[in-house]
Amino acid sequence: MKITIEDIKQKLQEFGKLRAKKDKLKAELKKLDEAIEKEEPELLDIMDKLKMQNMTMPKIGTFYVEAKAYPQVKDNEKLIKWLNHNGRGELVRETVHYQTLVGICNEQLQANLEAPEGVEVFMKRQIRLRRNTNG
Repeated sequence: MKITIEDIKQKLQEFGKLRAKKDKLKAELKKLDEAIEKEEPELLDIMDKLKMQNMTMPKIGTFYVEAKAYPQVKDNEKLIKWLNHNGRGELVRETVHYQTLVGICNEQLQANLEAPEGVEVFMKRQIRLRRNTNG
């Protein structure tokens, strides 16, 4: 089968339309993300005032408040010393994998303990949704 210039033009035309649609959807997604980001602090504030941790909405699911640790290593030497001192020395390589550090920080914070030395934790609270599976 011989491919002609017209075949390539048609394919490029279709590809261009797909890219344009993708760009449009990305722009829409960005607007939705901004709207969610704007609403979330207000909802968190309202739920805090009402001392609510979750709420189930029919046909949607259960919205719940979750606090998640976002650690950032400020002093790598102190962190490595802390890991070794606290029986986590096997994790020490050139770096500590980010998700591993998240897990360690979450364990510490859930036990009402300080984050590892050399790590600063930013807590981000979000409204999460666990979708209904039964429609």
